[in-house]
Amino acid sequence: MFNFLENIRKIDYVKNRFYFLALSGTIILIGIILFFIKGGFKQSIDFKGGTRLEIKINDKVKIEEVRKVVSSTGITKDVTYVGNPEENIFLISIGASEDYSNVEIVKKSLQDNFKEVIIRGENTVGPRLSQEFFRNAIILSIVVGILILIYIGIRFDFIFGIGAIAALLHDLLISFTVILVLNIEMDISIIAAILTILGYSVTDTVVVYDRIRENLVGGVKSSEIEYIVNKSIRQVIVRSVLTSFTTLLIVTSIIIWGPENLKGFSITLLAGIISGTYSSLFIASPIVIELEKKKLLKQEQRI
Repeated sequence: MFNFLENIRKIDYVKNRFYFLALSGTIILIGIILFFIKGGFKQSIDFKGGTRLEIKINDKVKIEEVRKVVSSTGITKDVTYVGNPEENIFLISIGASEDYSNVEIVKKSLQDNFKEVIIRGENTVGPRLSQEFFRNAIILSIVVGILILIYIGIRFDFIFGIGAIAALLHDLLISFTVILVLNIEMDISIIAAILTILGYSVTDTVVVYDRIRENLVGGVKSSEIEYIVNKSIRQVIVRSVLTSFTTLLIVTSIIIWGPENLKGFSITLLAGIISGTYSSLFIASPIVIELEKKKLLKQEQRI
């Protein structure tokens, strides 16, 4: 483990930066193609409207049996546990219908196949309200991005701010690609995961930027900027990898042992943390190299 950590300090990251950029570009391109092929994201009731039906079955029954009965209606197969599986409480998500008939069909199918079905709750979200949720989520993400740009611009300078925003966009697009590839349903928890990813990514980026700024103190030539950034990445990469690794252990445990309704959130978070660490080192930093080099060249030409 420690030999591996020492070896990753020896890699010339700046020299290979175009390979890292090409890898990211390929993944993002796959996401864009999938987006058009699938006609967008798979949306939950939160964003497209529908009904969440919470039921309790007073009998020993497995979730696979409930899912099979619900799937036989041809309306939905989205069934998850609520709380302890031994309590036999299930949450069924049903898409919106004009005459509310879908909900009644699912209810009847359950009552015909199980002895005692108790309807514990019914929560319906209209299409208009769900669209408002989606619009607010997009606005919130844009506002967060602008605030981060302002913060980075004040703390460092505008060049660093551009690199940070590029890294955030990268993480956002990579997360969306994973969501599309795994057909994860977009809901409020996924938006929460994305906002968490943005915060995590910018924190990692600030750590890298702090080290670059420290190494730039005293003034450097345009020909030295690549060496300075590469040196800075080598100095912080072990810290970044270990921090991300410990966080990934927790997220992975939620994916393996957590409830079904948190799987999408956890998988998105897992992809975002990996992408956030990657982009801080290999996306934000190369952009700073190119922009800082141009700035230094202009200064040197004036002299």
